[in-house]
Amino acid sequence: WAAAAVAVAVAVPAVPSEAHVKLAHELLSEARDHGAEDARWEKILTELRKHPGAVLRPEVRKFSLLHQAAYWGKRSAVQVLLDEFGQDAKALSADAPGLDAAAIAQNEGHGELADWIRSRTPKASPAAASSSAAAGPAAGVPAEIATLAEVDVDVDAAKTAPSPYAVAAMANALGGKAGGALGNGGLEGSVPLWLCLRPIGGGGGGSEWKPYTPAHNAELHAALSSGSKSKSLKGGGLVDLSAGVEGGKLPIVSFRVLWEWDSGEGGKAAPAWKPYPQEAQWQLEAAMCAADAAVELGLGAATKYVVELVGLRQYSSKDAFRCRRVRRRGVPLRQPFPRQVRDIGTGAWLDLATRPHFWPKDDSFYEGVPKRFDLPMDSAVVGHISEWINSTIRQGHAAAFGQVPGYGGPAKGYEVVRVEVVVQPSLWRRYSCYMGKLKTEAKAIQNHEGTKYLKKCPMAMPQSTWLDPDVGEAYFWHGSGKSADGSVDLIDAIVSVGHEPSEENSEEMAVSDGASSRFAKVTSMFGAGVYLADIASKANLYVPCPVCHQGAYFRDPCHCSMADVEKKGPYRMLLCRAAMGRVYVEKKYKEARYKGDFNPAKKLGVDSVMGEATKGQLAFREYVVYNDSASYPEFIVHYFRRSHVVKNGGPLKKAKLF
Repeated sequence: WAAAAVAVAVAVPAVPSEAHVKLAHELLSEARDHGAEDARWEKILTELRKHPGAVLRPEVRKFSLLHQAAYWGKRSAVQVLLDEFGQDAKALSADAPGLDAAAIAQNEGHGELADWIRSRTPKASPAAASSSAAAGPAAGVPAEIATLAEVDVDVDAAKTAPSPYAVAAMANALGGKAGGALGNGGLEGSVPLWLCLRPIGGGGGGSEWKPYTPAHNAELHAALSSGSKSKSLKGGGLVDLSAGVEGGKLPIVSFRVLWEWDSGEGGKAAPAWKPYPQEAQWQLEAAMCAADAAVELGLGAATKYVVELVGLRQYSSKDAFRCRRVRRRGVPLRQPFPRQVRDIGTGAWLDLATRPHFWPKDDSFYEGVPKRFDLPMDSAVVGHISEWINSTIRQGHAAAFGQVPGYGGPAKGYEVVRVEVVVQPSLWRRYSCYMGKLKTEAKAIQNHEGTKYLKKCPMAMPQSTWLDPDVGEAYFWHGSGKSADGSVDLIDAIVSVGHEPSEENSEEMAVSDGASSRFAKVTSMFGAGVYLADIASKANLYVPCPVCHQGAYFRDPCHCSMADVEKKGPYRMLLCRAAMGRVYVEKKYKEARYKGDFNPAKKLGVDSVMGEATKGQLAFREYVVYNDSASYPEFIVHYFRRSHVVKNGGPLKKAKLF
């Protein structure tokens, strides 16, 4: 579990919340009472990755988590706390006499661990210590390291000066020294990065830590690897690596980060992390610090890849439905979830902070914490959903699927008994980013032939007042449920952020690909994409029985009675919002346009496809988006199939087949 740990923490707030203090007490008690058990430490670190602010030591506590890990001789936990959470190895316990982690380990008979902790305590110029592992041992240690006071900088101001990185990490790194180092250990394949404390606006307005450019990082790394003590940067100043200053007076800090991509099979397979080349890592970090939405990397002679930094995944510039996981490890970012990101194509700033009006207003959204909650059954939103699901029932579907239990035939009404709202910040940020990009092209979307067609021949779902018609945003149904053997809840997989739910709010910033689990195969009628329906009764065909998990398309018939279903629980269907953008309206289907190892939308020069109901091909419309950020699974609708029209649910409509 330590080897899999990764580090990009949510910035720890200067004033801890009551919730973080409470959790800190719980975790410290767990470590104190059960610290001998590796499983307990795994649990503790998992909680910390979800709530990094709980890494604190409340005043009444004598030991921090780092002290507890040293006490029990848990090197893996010590390493995680140092590398990922920026814990200070020199911090003393609150008892008398105060001891640091190394001394505590020594007293408890863990001599090797004590020596290892001492070896991690910075003694050399951190700029020299940050040379790449691949380049060999660090350069020699100068007898003196310039203090911040000696370079005419206010120590406290330097520790809290604006930077892309967490205040606590910067303060721990500096400790009153110029040339401080952050997170230099335990990251094989990582790259060194430097920041310089520069005046804001030419002086008089304070100072800020400015990252060096990727090119300058490469120059500094090359100089350090060759044993040079200084480097005159192209288009920049003279950096004294031994003293940790630029131009004789501007302090620098150095640290390491590691950007990796999953070279494995993807999907449910275990990731096989592989470091990006150094140049690519510098590019990725610079883009992350600049709050760019994405960065394009040239990793081969002819192949270019796009890494989306909102959601962290890499895909070929040719398509967006086959992606690789990406993760970043190293010093914590001050804003791991920025409220705005910059579109690299247009330069426009995209809003990621706006959320639906019925979502919670607390800060958990900005901390990336996923949750679900039930809407009151008498709320206006539930009323709308009940009306929509019943007003989009059509007759004429395949008779073997989606039937009323107990051989009751096709449903004439859906009784909504529960509506869950899915608050998944990582997926929502990706969707908001995609929406923002489309908004920059709103005029072209409105003038597109597909938009004009849908205005003339509108979809079955009513247009919601809180959606954005300028980019073709609408609600759609998506039928799903548990797997045929009942072992996997496919709805949970879709609304999560990957093969292990809710990862992006943790210390590990890794790709969130839950939406990808909705992608159909490349051999499907309209190719690999997310298939959506504007007719609830069509999506209902794909919803299995909650008892036997059969009775849906591609499964055996269901033989359960109404009593069986009523006892077990309702059916479930997703209500997703999707941004259709430019829609290609398919009226004369040709297989070559869709089936194959390519993105049909890119091939057609559009954002989505709508297959029109056509005799002999489609009885009802099919809507498909080809980007895994183009839709958001917003509601889980729990319902029962009824053989009668449901009151207040809208009238049953006859199918308009063709």
